[in-house]
Amino acid sequence: MAFKPLFGTTLRNRLLILTTILVVLISGSVLLIVNFKVRDLVNDKLQKDFDITYHTFNRFLSLRNDRLVESCLLISELPILKAQLSTHDPATIKDYILSREESPARLIGADLFTLTNEKGQVLFRLDHPEKFGDTLTVIRHALEGKDPAPDDISFWIIDEHLYQTVTVPIFQKFLIGTLTLGKRITQEEARALKSDTHSDITFLLNNRIVASTHSDLAQIDLLRSYVAKPPELNRRNEKGKSIQREVVLDGENFLCAFARASNSSEAIYVMAISVDQALAGFQRIEKIILIIGGISLILSIVGAFFLAEGITSPLRKLVVGTEQIRSGNYDFHMQVDSRDEIGLLAQSFNEMVLGLKERFMMSKFLSPSTMKMIRKEGDNLHLGGERRNVTVLFSDIRGFTAFSEKVEPEVVIELLNRYLSRQASLVISHNGIIDKYVGDELIAIFESPDMVDDAVLCAIEIQRAINELNTRNTEDIRVGIGINTGMAIVGNVGGEERMDHTVLGNNMNLGSRLCSIAGSGQIILSESSWRSLKCKEVKTQSLEAIVVKGISTPVQTYEVLYDAG
Repeated sequence: MAFKPLFGTTLRNRLLILTTILVVLISGSVLLIVNFKVRDLVNDKLQKDFDITYHTFNRFLSLRNDRLVESCLLISELPILKAQLSTHDPATIKDYILSREESPARLIGADLFTLTNEKGQVLFRLDHPEKFGDTLTVIRHALEGKDPAPDDISFWIIDEHLYQTVTVPIFQKFLIGTLTLGKRITQEEARALKSDTHSDITFLLNNRIVASTHSDLAQIDLLRSYVAKPPELNRRNEKGKSIQREVVLDGENFLCAFARASNSSEAIYVMAISVDQALAGFQRIEKIILIIGGISLILSIVGAFFLAEGITSPLRKLVVGTEQIRSGNYDFHMQVDSRDEIGLLAQSFNEMVLGLKERFMMSKFLSPSTMKMIRKEGDNLHLGGERRNVTVLFSDIRGFTAFSEKVEPEVVIELLNRYLSRQASLVISHNGIIDKYVGDELIAIFESPDMVDDAVLCAIEIQRAINELNTRNTEDIRVGIGINTGMAIVGNVGGEERMDHTVLGNNMNLGSRLCSIAGSGQIILSESSWRSLKCKEVKTQSLEAIVVKGISTPVQTYEVLYDAG
């Protein structure tokens, strides 16, 4: 085959040879060069128009945002509003907002007026007054007591409508709730933007046009184009970034720029400038260039066909391999059929898979805290630690040693894994991490703001889960649980060649001692944990104080009373 010597070289040489051929063909065409120059001039003009449109659009949003922020801050300081919000009564707040003439919602004419309590639960919605009790997660910054930043433009999507919103916290000595005001994006805003920018503006939301200055047929074409090949927009795009492409709308060519309205919403705005109008003076040259371009295109396709076939075939195999790895199949192996860069890539991929398989198997023997520390410190691992306030939970299976001596080792391991696995899942679901397993004992650490509540509720769920497992098994397994709160040393211990990430200190010893004195099905708290317990539904009773080695005074203990289920 005539092309065999050419295509038998390395991938780099193949790309260089074909690129050289295409560059020679394109460079030899004077008309094509002229066309490129014309296109460059037109594209520069279009890009400048896009920049003007973008800045005008942002100025429009910023002005609306400033007005919303001003209104929001003014209303949030109204004493009567604070008084109504402090009642936490949706009916009282609804009556105030809807029934009184001096209601702030009536005075400012906002399309969206939403009040929440300090936990983010909706107390009033102007758009749906009958709805309350929902929890809003999009007002996180306001719930943290932060006012909106000057450039923080937010959008909400409600009932398939797009709203520009501002949310501020409401304080009465402390945070008592939030206020959100919003203006709906409508056809009038799109027309106003077109008047200022001389560009067609369209707002898209969930594959539906919310507002547009295009004709009906052009809107249909734009929506079809977007749905058929949506731009690869994502929330990591920097502010001001857009994806541009040409689209035929109602028989006319447009250069469209697709961009997110904000990083916090799924709304898309599209700026469109007519390419046909910009190129109206070059239509005759365009026809000649199209003929030359068609010939070049055919030649390019012929060359690209041979090149693409040699590249895409192994790459398709590589894609299949990555899908296999993503699904957890670390036994996948790529067949290496060539010695070029693609072959080296396949060989490197196989080596990578082997390394991933080894790391995956090793990760099963590391605690979550150790994995978290490795990700955080990377190559800077070193011995040492720090003092942190933690709540530790010790859970030990009672009588397991005697049980293990009576049955086969396989049965012991299977049963131990079943009960420890159930406990581990409950620890994770209650914001805890597994520090380690010591025989039939589980040690978990809690560091959340409500760590004592998490640990106690986790312990109750563990006891209930053990009872549930016992109903399905012949063995009667019981656990005793001890919980303590206090300062502990968290860090790396061991040697430079072999180290472990763990938690140490007297408070760990106290937690272990509480577990050792806990009876079957019993949960025992130290006094420090008992005093930090916030959950009013948890009932406890006082037990006798105990003497612990390393602690000078007796430690008061408490038992958690719970329904075994």
